[in-house]
Amino acid sequence: MLLSIGAFSRLSGLSIKALRIYDRTRLLRPAEVDRSTGYRRYRVSQIADAHRILAMRQMGMPLADVRRAPGDRGALVALRRSLEAQLEALAAQLAAVDDALSSSDAATSAVVIKRALGHRVASHRRALPAQADADALHDELWRASAVRGTVWHDCGEVSGRVDAQVFSLASTSRATADRTVLPAGLTASCLHGPGKAAERAAYRRLQAWLDSSGHRRAGPYREIYYRVDDRDALTEIQLPIEPTRGDVA
Repeated sequence: MLLSIGAFSRLSGLSIKALRIYDRTRLLRPAEVDRSTGYRRYRVSQIADAHRILAMRQMGMPLADVRRAPGDRGALVALRRSLEAQLEALAAQLAAVDDALSSSDAATSAVVIKRALGHRVASHRRALPAQADADALHDELWRASAVRGTVWHDCGEVSGRVDAQVFSLASTSRATADRTVLPAGLTASCLHGPGKAAERAAYRRLQAWLDSSGHRRAGPYREIYYRVDDRDALTEIQLPIEPTRGDVA
């Protein structure tokens, strides 16, 4: 017994439009096509084929993969991995939303992933007695710079040695300044306002994000200081990270 395309559509759950597409793409060919009218007819046994296709599509399998091997185990394994990556990304997004909801300034305090570009800078790398000495070095070299920063190669918390590279995006006439390029790459970034409390909170958010996101650290922390006006400033903490499957370039 052969079924008309309308009857097969109603029984299979596949729309007539989808059945025509699947015919053209050779995914599900009708058992018979009337040469004079072009009417498609299907065997009752093809309900099983339609069911497999519908199952794969509802699992989220791309049509190209369904066409290549409907129900193929390898394609299902690949689909599972893709869905797991999506779940990881959604979990990270939910954690970011929860973190933002708990903050008084949700947009600014959120941890974001961004691709930092390689900046050409003037810099000095010094071994310092303490982290606070980096501020004095900045004031000595680039007090008027609107954008400057520090790469903390070693912040001294474990080793007791502070290894800091201070830099400025502004040009400098000092002959002792090294010209270099800050490495480009994927970073986790967090902004905070002035004050040690805000700084500590931002580092805690960034560390909590790193612990929960599944990303791996790929370099030293760096801070970028933005002079907003004479009385206010913003600090961006950037942590280089290794990309994962869920990251967008």
